[in-house]
Amino acid sequence: GNNVASLIFKYLKENGIFELAEEHGPGKRLCLIFDNCAGQNKNRMVMRFGQYLVDRGIFKEIEIIFLITGHTKNICDRRFKDLKANYHH
Repeated sequence: GNNVASLIFKYLKENGIFELAEEHGPGKRLCLIFDNCAGQNKNRMVMRFGQYLVDRGIFKEIEIIFLITGHTKNICDRRFKDLKANYHH
């Protein structure tokens, strides 16, 4: 959970999302799509991080979608692997 929240935070920060929100107000919505892994994605840290983004005024709302178990091998999995590799460098 901490890893996933940290990666999302890093991505948003590196892409200037926090600065955009400060200058122009919160974004309308952030949609996050996860597989159904309870240990990585479906946990209180990821949920709290979404609430933090709303409370801080970065986004007006956060939509979190969990894919159906057994149907989660998709482009998001490959992209997460890339993000994770960059995070550790």
